[in-house]
Amino acid sequence: MSRPDATTVTCPHCGQAQDFVAWNSLNATLDPERKAELLSGELTRLRCTHCRASCDVVHPLLYHDMKRRLMVHFLAGEAAPELSGLPLGAMLKDYRLRWVDSRHELIEKILLADANLDDQMMELFKVVVRVQMESDPGGELYFEEFGQDADGQDIVKFVQVTPRQACQVTTARQFFEKFAGGVGAVLQRETLAAGHWHRVNRAYAEALMKKYVPDPP
Repeated sequence: MSRPDATTVTCPHCGQAQDFVAWNSLNATLDPERKAELLSGELTRLRCTHCRASCDVVHPLLYHDMKRRLMVHFLAGEAAPELSGLPLGAMLKDYRLRWVDSRHELIEKILLADANLDDQMMELFKVVVRVQMESDPGGELYFEEFGQDADGQDIVKFVQVTPRQACQVTTARQFFEKFAGGVGAVLQRETLAAGHWHRVNRAYAEALMKKYVPDPP
């Protein structure tokens, strides 16, 4: 179930302390409205009652999607969570258990699950996308959605986030589907242990790519 906790936070703009509701756990199946607020940023946004500025409040959050058998633990700057620390841990063996340390990663995991996409596959694909980019400002790539460009061609949309900006990056969906078809056998050999929290991110993908494709295209 979803669990809100009343707490006090300090506005980083004016230093005024004020009440804030931190959702430390969110069940997207039972509470879809809160899921929508999480995706839009409203759930973690503080609007200061003193100076009227707004900011994102970073706090641990456990996201649970019963329908898609997904749990994502957002632990900014903390260690990987232990399965034994959760209730009914033995019943989560068939879940996809992930932990992340940024809100961007948390949102991406949710969007990938909603699109019925494998996050391991997408992380590997993003390695190739970065290599083929004509200019790379750095930062991280995050999946957003499937869509179409101005010519009606099917594309995969990403957002590239750097300390200074966020910009959209796109690639042909046909390219992704061809890649996914070719790398499926690799992921079958690299099955993640069930019932454990896993960190599936850029470092994971680059290590796996180096193992199987020492010189990616």
